[in-house]
Amino acid sequence: MNKKLIGGIVLGVILVTSVAFILLGRNDKPSVKQVATHVVAEKVIVKYKKNEIVKMFHQMANSLIVAEDKEIWGKLDMNKKNIVKLITKLGNAEDFTEKATLLDIAKDWKNGNFNNIVANHNYVWDMLDGTIGMANGVKEDAVTKAVSNMK
Repeated sequence: MNKKLIGGIVLGVILVTSVAFILLGRNDKPSVKQVATHVVAEKVIVKYKKNEIVKMFHQMANSLIVAEDKEIWGKLDMNKKNIVKLITKLGNAEDFTEKATLLDIAKDWKNGNFNNIVANHNYVWDMLDGTIGMANGVKEDAVTKAVSNMK
């Protein structure tokens, strides 16, 4: 075969390969780094469901109340960390009628005000269609501990 022909074929293959590489390498898809940077910059917002928030309220209130039939369904510590988590979830929750009232209750709790804990419990208990475990008293020692946790 002719050296010029072989050189032309090799040069042609190199040229076609280079053009193909350039064209295929060019795309409008963002890189993984660009996507990750965008997600961090934009912050992914989760919309919490009403039922999830009401259950959390109920379990926190359960830690401070006495139920008329002594039935308590789930407890969650009444502490600043959980209250802040509750307020954050409320801020990122879907809209629902009782949202503003629950936010007021959570703010009272964050400030160490548990004077209405029985009414607070029964409010969310009613939202959960409670039939047993209605609050009729307060665990004073638990309230004292909760108040000290808010400092």
